[in-house]
Amino acid sequence: MKESQASNITTHIRDEYGAEPEFLWPERYPTYCIFRHGGNKKWFALIGRIEWKSLGRDGKELVKKSYLLTDK
Repeated sequence: MKESQASNITTHIRDEYGAEPEFLWPERYPTYCIFRHGGNKKWFALIGRIEWKSLGRDGKELVKKSYLLTDK
């Protein structure tokens, strides 16, 4: 994911849901941030960089991944 896409997602989440990114694992996973629902504090999004090999691919490059959860 391009950096601008991650920024666009973050901006949309802030504007639409009022949630700020939280970096829960700054020492081990400094690129991972989560967003929580304001009422129940459950996560609804995660953005982070992972190695291609974690996806079963060759290479050591980092790729950005986003996971968005929805009730629908």
